[in-house]
Amino acid sequence: MSYCSKCGRELSAADAFCPGCGSKTAEEGSQGKRVEAFEGKIHKCPRCGEVLESFSIKCPSCGFELRDNEGSKVVRAFADELTTKSDSDKFIYIKNFPIPNSKEDITEFMILGYTNFDAKEYIKKGNANAPSKAWFVKMEQCFIKAKMMFPADDGALASIKNMYDGIMESIEAEKR
Repeated sequence: MSYCSKCGRELSAADAFCPGCGSKTAEEGSQGKRVEAFEGKIHKCPRCGEVLESFSIKCPSCGFELRDNEGSKVVRAFADELTTKSDSDKFIYIKNFPIPNSKEDITEFMILGYTNFDAKEYIKKGNANAPSKAWFVKMEQCFIKAKMMFPADDGALASIKNMYDGIMESIEAEKR
């Protein structure tokens, strides 16, 4: 059996052109061999080998809690890099930084945002590109991601919610 290399339709031995897309079939001898291509990484549980879905924080089979050591290095490097940037550069750098995926990294990133957020700057600067504007958006994203990823009874979700609520309270207090 042979297949079109463009659209994948089955070809007969006599077909010079694909009946599906009209492209010329391959030269004799190499005609229509279906080739499998694998791209990307498959992540497996280090304890039981179960294939994990994206953004998993726990193995669905054995309950092993996954941790991302490389990610926490990224959050630390991000924090170090922030110290060298001007306020306008900080806004862009914070705004473009992706929210991490592991529980520890999301929590660490939220703590970083919580300690760097300035409600006075956030209210005073209005629509300006102040770092606190970027931090506020990132903390909202962190909170939403944590709600999607962590179980409701998880202590990490509670701490992230407390930090988010603290930011909201500081904004309200500054408005008054």
